[in-house]
Amino acid sequence: MLLFPKKTKYKKYQKIAFNKTCIEDKLVFGNLAIKSEDYGIITSNSIESARISITRSLKKVGFLWFRIFPDKPITKKPAEVRMGNGKGSIDKWGISINPGKIILEIQSPTKKMGLQILKVAQSKLPLRTKIVFLDK
Repeated sequence: MLLFPKKTKYKKYQKIAFNKTCIEDKLVFGNLAIKSEDYGIITSNSIESARISITRSLKKVGFLWFRIFPDKPITKKPAEVRMGNGKGSIDKWGISINPGKIILEIQSPTKKMGLQILKVAQSKLPLRTKIVFLDK
């Protein structure tokens, strides 16, 4: 999985801003999903750790789709550097998340198995989330 964009228009951007509440309550691909309840920034490292924990459990009986992509660079200055001298170098890539945004979806054979898998993935994400089901 690609964890940062191949090419961007600018090397460094301004600080990631949060928009108003996002209403994305429809599941598009799977039957279970993780939906955010807080504002926050999810980095590519936490996305990758959630992906690894889900794919270990799902194996070949289910599918996984991420509905987010970390396309904003997060910069950081080195330790013990004086103020000024420009913006720091790119440290990691992230995405701003608003309440109501669906982060990932899975297609699992049973609801019980899907709940166990998503609870492990929830612990890997840095913000409060809830599990959403497909209504049929």
